[in-house]
Amino acid sequence: MQPATITLDMSDIRRFKRHLALAIPELGPSLRMELAARGLGYGTYAGLLTDLKNGAVEFMDISADAGAEFADLIGLDLFEDEIRDILYGFQ
Repeated sequence: MQPATITLDMSDIRRFKRHLALAIPELGPSLRMELAARGLGYGTYAGLLTDLKNGAVEFMDISADAGAEFADLIGLDLFEDEIRDILYGFQ
């Protein structure tokens, strides 16, 4: 079962990137981070970084709609539940 929340802060970024590289190796590093940011509800990875620079961010009930739309846009067959599992799998 997936946790109710995940928490990220700037100190997690390197480990988060490694997690995404293992989960989605077919995607380049920058696209992985953009996909993750959208899955977490941000419009861009830069937007996520801006919030993380202000402190830890807690994500509750990730829907991953925007992440699935972004995956489709870049031609990647990943669905909402798969993106959600990848993101929740970080913790």
